[in-house]
Amino acid sequence: PKIVSSLLPGSGVTTTRNHVQCVVTEYGAVNLHGMDLDERARKLISIAHPDDRDRLIKDAIKMYPGFVPRVKKIMTT
Repeated sequence: PKIVSSLLPGSGVTTTRNHVQCVVTEYGAVNLHGMDLDERARKLISIAHPDDRDRLIKDAIKMYPGFVPRVKKIMTT
């Protein structure tokens, strides 16, 4: 599984975004409680696989007018 910007039409959804409070990946953990869509997107992008972050930022800019990507890039060695 990976973090994606949106689901395909017809995809099954078993919960709403308001039910998801904490998300943990191998790249970090975030608490999404009480955040607006822009901030939720930034937080999720920050814990996505580093190879996916640029694409997710571009998708967020298209989806949310005025989106400003303030995501700290993680340096890998």
